[in-house]
Amino acid sequence: MAHIIESARAIGSDFVSLIEPFAESRMLQVIATSDRYRYHRDLARLSRVVKLFERVDVEEPSNERVVAILTEVANVFESRMQRRFTYQALHRIAEVADRYIQEGSMPEKAIDLLDELSQSSPSEVEKFIYPAEVDRRIEAKTGIPLERPKDEETAKLLNLEALIHERIVNQEESVRTVADALRRARSGLKSEDRPIGSFLFLGPTGV
Repeated sequence: MAHIIESARAIGSDFVSLIEPFAESRMLQVIATSDRYRYHRDLARLSRVVKLFERVDVEEPSNERVVAILTEVANVFESRMQRRFTYQALHRIAEVADRYIQEGSMPEKAIDLLDELSQSSPSEVEKFIYPAEVDRRIEAKTGIPLERPKDEETAKLLNLEALIHERIVNQEESVRTVADALRRARSGLKSEDRPIGSFLFLGPTGV
């Protein structure tokens, strides 16, 4: 529903006003869908939408169920594409789509990623899709590195405080805290259910 409201707003129309008489009528049932991300970002702050509709939360399927869905969908894609998915790749798609793709809900996010991978052009020796290719696609989509740090990145992580101090004077504790959080995140030690960190920087003008 958020997409429709945005599209109508772009052409100067108020979609909520258009559907309001129908949504309030007992003669017609109106069902609108949205993922949780867009609901909280766009719809929850629209009081008229909240009043017009009764919210019904639909839980996303478990990881095991998503993998089962991907297995069925992969059979359809493989029948018309030149790529083949390994079972490990399907597990990786379910994992990274849920963790790194913000917009949308599961299993839709995972199916979209599966579709993208199935349409990539294979080389003569790469007919099969493995977890490493899934990671590369997510890195390209999100800019978030998933592979282990290479030598150059490792050197930057070890000297992160010095690199930050090239732009920031003093603030030793703040710089050290941010650098430690980034190193933990890149090493894979941070919790998957929490952000890298929450920082509040306070000080007088010019700090």
